[in-house]
Amino acid sequence: MTWRSRLNVAGVMVVALGVSALATGCSTTNPNTLSKFLTVNTSAHTVNVELIAGYTPENDYLNFDGFAHGQLVVTVPTGYKVNFDYYNNAGIPVDIGVYGSKYGKLAFAKAGDSIRDIMLNPDSIPSAIAPGTSENIKFTADRSGTFKIANYLSRYQMFQTHPYDDLGMWATLKVVNGATPSISVS
Repeated sequence: MTWRSRLNVAGVMVVALGVSALATGCSTTNPNTLSKFLTVNTSAHTVNVELIAGYTPENDYLNFDGFAHGQLVVTVPTGYKVNFDYYNNAGIPVDIGVYGSKYGKLAFAKAGDSIRDIMLNPDSIPSAIAPGTSENIKFTADRSGTFKIANYLSRYQMFQTHPYDDLGMWATLKVVNGATPSISVS
């Protein structure tokens, strides 16, 4: 086999491995290092979570801390104050919030912008976060349940041509009575 044919075979294998990683939703973020994104103060009942949009190329940079489609799971005890330090490295304006089971309804007071606000006036939402900037969202997780931490501004931008397209830029927030604060991958 010549060096060119070996190079072509190696190139096909690399491409195949890359496609396989994309298809399975693998991230380049090591799940064992996720703790760097979480700070807990148990005496103050506070959880600080650093969310970085576009942290890795995963899902075309539409991810939080390198994970998309709800893979990133933040668990907090009911009643804790949650502080999201959000940084936008995704390359497009984004707007995050924590949403309940009813489409577009915020799960907690002050947990972002409602879908209704985004849909009615997306260009003037003051909390839309430009690439390279950050935002801080603080709320109290005052009820238990499973919620979405999502960027619905990008979803709105796609709404005209792809009304049912889920761009995958969301993480999971679990609020559980008596839980230990954690960040993990499902």
